[in-house]
Amino acid sequence: MGFWGILILAIGLAMDSSAISACKGMAMRRFNIKHAVIIALSFGFAEGALSFLGWALGSQFYEVFSSYNRWIVLILLSFIGGKMIWDAFHEDPEAEQPQDRFNAKETFILSIVTSVDAMAAGVSFAFMAVNIPLAIGTIAVISSSFSFVSVMIGHYFSAKFGSKAEILGGVALIVIGVYLFASDSGLIQNVL
Repeated sequence: MGFWGILILAIGLAMDSSAISACKGMAMRRFNIKHAVIIALSFGFAEGALSFLGWALGSQFYEVFSSYNRWIVLILLSFIGGKMIWDAFHEDPEAEQPQDRFNAKETFILSIVTSVDAMAAGVSFAFMAVNIPLAIGTIAVISSSFSFVSVMIGHYFSAKFGSKAEILGGVALIVIGVYLFASDSGLIQNVL
């Protein structure tokens, strides 16, 4: 997978973090840049760290699963994308109530929980030709950047942005999974 494929994957993975970040932004009575930076760094760190952890775990099992790599990537990315789309349509609209105080511990826990998809994507890296430092760094930077911007957007605009971002991220992950499967199978030429 080349840089453009990594970038598209990173954007897809950042969507659920962005949705949560937008909700955190909506919960702010006044925009607080310090809190926005903490949220962004927390989500970026979690996405990067868990994708690295996924790659490390997946690398241990490469020999066992190498003949099934295209299927593993397709299934993992499709499952993650499908779950993101499912969650977007089945959210409780009253689940995120405005809060008066910022809770860094809660933010960190949310960043870990929403980064499980990055860990699964990291597992798939073990079965592809991927520049791991570039992939992990791109995922972390994109997630941090998107999260910071989403806090601002969530604060200043609409609560509906979160589910739309999650749907877009889910669709992007499924499309990437299908594309990688088709290119690894020789059905289409690898462009990314």
